[in-house]
Amino acid sequence: MKERIYHLFFRVFLLPLWITTIFFLLFSSFLKKRKKIYDLGLYPYSQKGGDGYHRRFIEYLKYLDEAKVSYKIFDVCYEDDFREAEKKSSYYLYFFLLKNYYIRIWQTLEIRNCKKAFVQRGMVPYYFLRKETLLEKLASKLCSFVVYDYWDAVWVGNLDYTKKTAKIADKITVVNSYLENKFHLWNPKTYIFPIGINMNIYNQKTNYSIIENNFLNLVYTGQAKHAKDMIHILEENIDFSKLTFKIKLNLICREKFKSDFFEIINMPFDLNKMSERMISADLGVYAVEDNEYNHGKLAMKSLEYAACKLPQISSPIGLSPVFKDELDFLSLNDGDDWNAILENIYLNKELRQKLGESSFLKVTKNHSIENSYQAFKKIMEI
Repeated sequence: MKERIYHLFFRVFLLPLWITTIFFLLFSSFLKKRKKIYDLGLYPYSQKGGDGYHRRFIEYLKYLDEAKVSYKIFDVCYEDDFREAEKKSSYYLYFFLLKNYYIRIWQTLEIRNCKKAFVQRGMVPYYFLRKETLLEKLASKLCSFVVYDYWDAVWVGNLDYTKKTAKIADKITVVNSYLENKFHLWNPKTYIFPIGINMNIYNQKTNYSIIENNFLNLVYTGQAKHAKDMIHILEENIDFSKLTFKIKLNLICREKFKSDFFEIINMPFDLNKMSERMISADLGVYAVEDNEYNHGKLAMKSLEYAACKLPQISSPIGLSPVFKDELDFLSLNDGDDWNAILENIYLNKELRQKLGESSFLKVTKNHSIENSYQAFKKIMEI
């Protein structure tokens, strides 16, 4: 009951913001500017301090500066602000969302100062309660070239809003072939914009011998909810009693976990030590359920394993379209004999080295910041 009251208040206070947006929509022809101040407007979804903010925006700024492309980033808050709002009451979260919407109304008006705009997912961050596309329509009225970017599958929980946004967009950018095919139905101008990896911050593995006798050391890095799911999948698919060695999982995560079936070494999340901890393992692991959400994202950890020359075993879901099974990774499918896969890679040093080196070449060629920026430049026509 209390939750419904909070939601009702949210809708009531959202109404004047909608009315304000509709007012600007009606008079948008008077707001347009012929002379633009910026070549490019950048509208993040993931905010300051977030991984997506850094990888999809900050990494490319030096290239924009070198090309003398003028730009403005329209920040709303810090990523931690949203994380804190999530942990507090619904009342606090709804107030936070209203404040974001209010800020983005005025930031959307500023798009009239930009020749082109690149927007993550939609004009309002944390949009899971949105139904309408008023701000997106206003953006298109004020700017003739607006590109919307979908680099993962957060949109799954708000499909109608995503469809409407895709149809408004001048172009859509996505990160894998699954998303390209899906969004192409809503907007034929859909293109792959590969996630860029800063290869300079990763150390590479050089010794492919098993690190510890009678143990296969795996590594996984990710958010707590994904780590929990991955541990459960390993427990469900591996018969640990029949392995000729023991499994040890180095888990790089903000929360700690344990398992009754294998040892977990909990390591705090630290970007400065990330690659060092990865290459101290024998093998990277990425195991996920076969569902819409996981197909609709690109597994960053898989790219990071490759950047470290670390061999990996992975579910063939959400991986880079350039990675090939048995050449760049070993596939973990439902129904496969996971014990046999693990025994094979444990006994085969040459296989581990081949997987690590091949995936490294692929990620260097297709996912370096430099090559990723070239794709961005072509899509944005700058």
